[in-house]
Amino acid sequence: MSQEVFAQAEIFFEKKEEWYSFVNLSDFKDRIAWNWFKNCKQELNKRFQIEELEETNNWLYHSWGNFEFKWYLKDFGQDSLCLYLQNYQFFLWANGNLFNVEEITKLLQQKKYSSIVSAFERHDDIFLPHQWEKVVERGNFVFGDEYDGNFDNLRLSWYANYKPNDLADQIVRKVNRFRNNDEITSLLIEINKLTKK
Repeated sequence: MSQEVFAQAEIFFEKKEEWYSFVNLSDFKDRIAWNWFKNCKQELNKRFQIEELEETNNWLYHSWGNFEFKWYLKDFGQDSLCLYLQNYQFFLWANGNLFNVEEITKLLQQKKYSSIVSAFERHDDIFLPHQWEKVVERGNFVFGDEYDGNFDNLRLSWYANYKPNDLADQIVRKVNRFRNNDEITSLLIEINKLTKK
């Protein structure tokens, strides 16, 4: 911890009550952050559930918990090779109990399927052979903040609560790079057919 932080703490917590308030709130920081994601979830539900009625390119949407979402192809269900957003992580995912995730890895490495992988703005983890996650993009959101591109769950939660439309806009853009692309949709259909157990 730098001397600057110690100096700031001396100023911020000069009064005992301020220190106690900080300690009490910090004990609840994870719960506060988790609760703050609800505002953005409501915005995403509003946007995607309206679109779901139109079944954009055969894609459907499901949300649960405070901030977990899937965008998946109607014919293959929520456990198929699909898009998954969980807190600050956006990834390509398939249930390894129902789909051959090792085979998915092999297919995604072929040139034919490269447009699926390149639809992600960034690859923080890629082609994890036995993992259910195949391509992972972590914290890649931009708000003109010092953490741009590197948000963790706690820092992103502030934007989910106070700037839910801005965060939702970025999520919609990420998802629509897949959903609104006929070639990518066709390739995902093909992989799901080839790898279903």
